Amino acid sequence: MSILRLLLVLATLTLTASAAVAAPVAGANPAGAAGAAPIAIAARATAAPAAPVAAPVAPRAADPAVAQAAPPAPTIPTPAPPTATQPAGDDVASLIFTVAAGLVLVALALPGAWLAGVFRRDSIRGPLRLPPGSPVLPILLTLIIGGGCWLGGQMAFFMVRGLQHARAHGGEQMTMEHLGAGDMALVATLPSLLALFVVLGLDARFGLRRAIGLRVAALPRSLLAGFIAGVIALLLTYGASSLLGVFYKLIEYEHPSEHELLGAMKQASTWAKALLVFGACVMAPLFEEVLFRGHMQTLLTRLFTPRPPMPAPVMPLPMTDSSHVAAMAPPPPPLSVPAMATPSPSAADVMPMPPLPPAFVTAPWPAPPPELSPLPYASPPEIVDRAIARWLAVIITSVVFAIIHPLWTAPMIFLLSLCLGYAYERTGSLWVPIIMHAMFNTSSTVMFLLLI
Repeated sequence: MSILRLLLVLATLTLTASAAVAAPVAGANPAGAAGAAPIAIAARATAAPAAPVAAPVAPRAADPAVAQAAPPAPTIPTPAPPTATQPAGDDVASLIFTVAAGLVLVALALPGAWLAGVFRRDSIRGPLRLPPGSPVLPILLTLIIGGGCWLGGQMAFFMVRGLQHARAHGGEQMTMEHLGAGDMALVATLPSLLALFVVLGLDARFGLRRAIGLRVAALPRSLLAGFIAGVIALLLTYGASSLLGVFYKLIEYEHPSEHELLGAMKQASTWAKALLVFGACVMAPLFEEVLFRGHMQTLLTRLFTPRPPMPAPVMPLPMTDSSHVAAMAPPPPPLSVPAMATPSPSAADVMPMPPLPPAFVTAPWPAPPPELSPLPYASPPEIVDRAIARWLAVIITSVVFAIIHPLWTAPMIFLLSLCLGYAYERTGSLWVPIIMHAMFNTSSTVMFLLLI
């Protein structure tokens, strides 16, 4: 994996250098991740036209008659103003280089994924966190309350800032442009921190920490798996980001050059920049993975996993005729009694036999049960763990996760979320996607800070 890491660093530095050499202008469409742009596509730069060269003026005649007789001065044709338009060949070469770089990054990710067994059949089936039949109400309540605290905290912050802005500016409505770097730093950390404490408290109350894979004892074992999966996800996501940037360039789709939180770092103070880095690299991976992967994806996996078949009740066998027993058993040998001269008793000497109970008369002899084939539920029922249930939960969670991010980053965030969800289902440890998410945000943040 050190080779993969070295290749990742070399490819990132090469692509960053190419983006820095290229001259982006207003209206260009750089490709970017949800956080920072790994590769910038150079747009065609057109400089302002130079001032036209003035034509020479004919000398003023002293006598009007001479002026009328003088021939007009010859005019020198004004050359066309030079332009700084970049040749089309350079633009095409830049696009080709970006596509090639993206394909190289994706090609580097595929062998690592193959060695990790990603393409193996049903490899997503890891430990089952919530078995079928377990209650879903605790994890559902935790998801709703935690998400409500997160979104509600952001809404409350914007409402307070909006009222302050309206009082200071005579009732003017606040927009996102009026928020400073300090405001962005607070909204990126405080609501997530509050909601994280609420979610962890509810998990401890309902006993869900072990179920969602957030045990502290599992952190050391998850570090290596999270790092390896994070390198593969970085290569794949950055390669897809390059290809997505080329696609945006071809369709002339205008989008911001960086994430709004990273854009706030440009003019942020020291404490605001530190808070923004903490929110992007620590709080966002921790809270978003706990909420989306730990609770939403786990809940969906539990709902999509079918319950095992219930064993049928054992019914008593009906009493049948015992004639088949007599047919199977050999007939007893005849009883031979030697002939004896006995006097025949008279009717008076014979005692009458008492009548038999009705049970002995009406009840037939119980027949042994026939040999039965083993039933499928004779042993304890097994849980039907299907890979399609895991993939459905991962895909739905990834769609929701991509929607909450800026629209122009949604395709790339969806791909990243698929990697996070697969790693979570495969390992059963929530620390693995947390480490992967932190690696992605940290690398994007570091590259952005190096470029500004």
